Amino acid sequence: MIADEIRELQRAQPWEPYTIQTSDGTALYVKHPDYCFITPGKETIYVYSTESDREIIATRNITRVIPGARKTRSKK
Repeated sequence: MIADEIRELQRAQPWEPYTIQTSDGTALYVKHPDYCFITPGKETIYVYSTESDREIIATRNITRVIPGARKTRSKK
């Protein structure tokens, strides 16, 4: 289950950032473990980009979880 995979990433030591991709193509970057919360029933995940901005995602809409820091494009 995808919520269990995210929970493993949340508890990893050392902790690393990761990206959650949704079925509509949205990519949500989790830069700190405090910025992601999984509800007890594992049906909903909250991802905060700042203290006040958040996305609420149904776990059934998550298509992929990508461990590691966000990739940046190099300027040519």
